[in-house]
Amino acid sequence: MLPTECWVIFDTCTRQTFYQDVHNLLALPAGSILRYDYRSGRLSANALNAAQLWQKWDAVLLVYAQSRGYTKKSPDPTAIFPFDDMLWVPTRLATMRFLMKAPGDVYYFDLLLEGYPDIDDQATKKILFDLHQAGDIPYQKWVATAHDRPTDFSSSEDGWNKIVDRLGIGPSQFAGDTFWRLQGGRPQVRLEVDQATRKESQARSYFVIYEPDRLRFSLTTYTAQGPAILERTLGVVMPANAPVDLEQSQSLPLRPYATQPLVLRANRSDLLDDRQISVRLTTTPDDGGWATGPNLDVLVQVRKKAWKLIVGTLLVVIGGVIASKGVIDVVGASSIIGLGVTVVGGLVVVAGLLLVTGKLALRL
Repeated sequence: MLPTECWVIFDTCTRQTFYQDVHNLLALPAGSILRYDYRSGRLSANALNAAQLWQKWDAVLLVYAQSRGYTKKSPDPTAIFPFDDMLWVPTRLATMRFLMKAPGDVYYFDLLLEGYPDIDDQATKKILFDLHQAGDIPYQKWVATAHDRPTDFSSSEDGWNKIVDRLGIGPSQFAGDTFWRLQGGRPQVRLEVDQATRKESQARSYFVIYEPDRLRFSLTTYTAQGPAILERTLGVVMPANAPVDLEQSQSLPLRPYATQPLVLRANRSDLLDDRQISVRLTTTPDDGGWATGPNLDVLVQVRKKAWKLIVGTLLVVIGGVIASKGVIDVVGASSIIGLGVTVVGGLVVVAGLLLVTGKLALRL
């Protein structure tokens, strides 16, 4: 690909599984990884060529496309409709973090989500028009490349609100759904390796909490200007004995225009290894199995602070040396000094162990 090109990936959401994708890509925090998969027949000829030359930071524009006459749960359209008969909604900006062709002629795209595009950007409209002229758009192709980019690849401050205003009313099939997004710190990203092939297989994003700190999110709900929508609820689901606690109720009402906190606090543990949990955020009720809002799995890793492990280990070693037989022999085992040295050594060892396990809450 030339440096000026960008990938254009379309959502049409004509099936129950894929309907969820648009809600999730709008709700995930910047820096999150979202995986898309398409068979090679869904890629344009240029996209197939570009897949052989991809670079990790290629620009990506995500777009929702729908025939204006389409209604939710209808059969898949197969034709290419006139450009003005389609609803085109740019939904997210991203970079290509990982791309892989898998057996079965399937391409996996791991997208590092960034900001929200300007839905009225003229450069974006030209990109879509040119792809339409080439036939590289739904309902024929879902992955294409363009020789131009949106005018501004940074996030528009009110971009999310404008996207919801366009998607949340007819003729969009998302009319009446609930839209919310999660904001907070930027997650970390790792590339996972397939143990059988020893090759990179997937990019994954996750948040890190250090014992006993908190991970703070804000949950923002916005409703398009239109008919009143049904009252819905955000459910927070975690397994028993989770390494984090939720500092709010596990069921939060999703008001039409509101921002509310969502805070996770790491529990202390005797274990030295990192602990991992997937926190499930669900929008309920659904529509007969079809999503009515985002349903996210937020991966969280709980760690101990490195300085505590280092200092605690040193204290254990130093305490062991102080209380060792060699030192006791020097000062005299039966003397008061010997007894004092033994006690001090033991206390230093205990302090080190408590610090390592997180039960001694010192702060630097």
